[in-house]
Amino acid sequence: MLAKTVSDLCCEPFLATEDGDAWIWQAHTCPVCRQQQSEKPVCYFIVGLLQEFVTTISGGRIYNIVESECLAMGSVACTFRIDKQAME
Repeated sequence: MLAKTVSDLCCEPFLATEDGDAWIWQAHTCPVCRQQQSEKPVCYFIVGLLQEFVTTISGGRIYNIVESECLAMGSVACTFRIDKQAME
């Protein structure tokens, strides 16, 4: 449900999957880094948006969220990893 909400806000579809200790979100098109080139991830807005959503729905707990791949770096998708374990 959170992936649909973020997709609607960003006007781009996000695919949410998971591995053993993290949720993985991917966007194959991105409103933030579209037509940019960079040597490192640049989608800070989406990282912050995800952080606020996750903090709100978890009752204030903070989770590590990292953009591990970015379209601006030549990746096939912007990939965000959200640790399942809170940082507390």
